[in-house]
Amino acid sequence: SGPFNVLIFGETGGGKSSIINLIMGRDTAQTSPDQETLAFTHTPYEVSLGSRRFKLWEVSSIESMGFFQTLVLKWRLKKSYKRLCKDNGVYLLLYCMRGSMTERVLVRNYKSFINIVGSTADPGRAPVAAVVTSLEDYPQNMDQWWTSNK
Repeated sequence: SGPFNVLIFGETGGGKSSIINLIMGRDTAQTSPDQETLAFTHTPYEVSLGSRRFKLWEVSSIESMGFFQTLVLKWRLKKSYKRLCKDNGVYLLLYCMRGSMTERVLVRNYKSFINIVGSTADPGRAPVAAVVTSLEDYPQNMDQWWTSNK
């Protein structure tokens, strides 16, 4: 069978490219908080972990764009997501978020993305895992972030 598709989403500057580079074990994805990307990068990042193969897809943030650009990108994202589901399926959704973001912004970004790809609670849908970035300067132990932000 083909590789497992993993969609990595979150706001611009949330650490999506850094997570891809960490998983890949080398600097492959360009990291820049000002980088503007399309709904999916043109080339997926392919990696083998153990005996499994994965394709990592970086999904851009669309919240800071204008109305019409957002509308077009949401349509492209939905179309691309449906194509991936039809071809090999989507194995996992990784939500990258900066630990310094407020709960309101984290929930809004998550809901915006889920409204595009559909509820993950439906049977056969990919699960969502959270990846929290930028906790290096967290005032307490990094593990305390989870306790404080349940």
